[in-house]
Amino acid sequence: MKIMQRYSFEYDPKIIEILDKYGIKYELGTHQCIYFKIPSDHECIPVLKAISPDLKPDFSHYKFSDKEMNEAEWFTMRSTNNKLENALDEKTFEFSCKFAKQINVWAPNREAGTRFVPEDAVFYGHETQVAPYYFSKKIKWGRNFFYSVLRRGTEDFFCNDVAKNIITNNGLKGASFLPPLKKQTSEPIEDIYQFIIDNIIPESSCEVVDYRDIYHCPVCGKKEYAMDTLSRPRVSKAALGDQDFYATEPILTWGNDWCIPDHFSIISHRAYEVFKASGFTKTLELFPLLTY
Repeated sequence: MKIMQRYSFEYDPKIIEILDKYGIKYELGTHQCIYFKIPSDHECIPVLKAISPDLKPDFSHYKFSDKEMNEAEWFTMRSTNNKLENALDEKTFEFSCKFAKQINVWAPNREAGTRFVPEDAVFYGHETQVAPYYFSKKIKWGRNFFYSVLRRGTEDFFCNDVAKNIITNNGLKGASFLPPLKKQTSEPIEDIYQFIIDNIIPESSCEVVDYRDIYHCPVCGKKEYAMDTLSRPRVSKAALGDQDFYATEPILTWGNDWCIPDHFSIISHRAYEVFKASGFTKTLELFPLLTY
């Protein structure tokens, strides 16, 4: 396993000279900014720090070897394509743990770009899905099999008929498929299913390592781990049985009050082999799961 780090610098011929010397590929972005990725133990880092003592990566991520992936018994799964958007959250979800935020916080807004939430804004600490998702148009899959909806920090997976049939025909256990509905007619949409993991691991059987902070819901007090890009779940082996799909309770957050806590999705090695062979990993990212 390696930790890959992305750096950015204002254009500087000295930096370019160092990158060229060590054979490091880079990109020139807007405003003549230099971007590049290197392992955290790369020999050029001390040289770069001599020029920029406050050198810090923009973000970091894990890179696992083929051997580590082949030897892992379980994996965590996340989407790399969040192109879908629910049209009727108020029908799909029930919200609980209502509270008011006391200070301004930043939150994304698709229509206005960004905005600041007013001091009297109301937030909810938790949600429960009580109905299918609603989409306003048919989904175009192309050569992909999985997409997701990312909303307020939570992520739900959706797959097409081909993926559903492959999962079912290979006897993978622990997931069910719920058709989303058309916003206009409330009829099922063809060739798309919400991929729902049925087996929930209790909070007592999992934890997060390298978390940034721990928050608690201001209403019910449930614990939430504030994540960064190197945070990873660790799950008790006793909680993992003969199913191929598991999910933790909603214990992760990105550390903002407008976020609803999310769960970790976990798949078996058998499912990983099926997903990899079937091309599902075009839009899914899989990492070895830590266990104890």
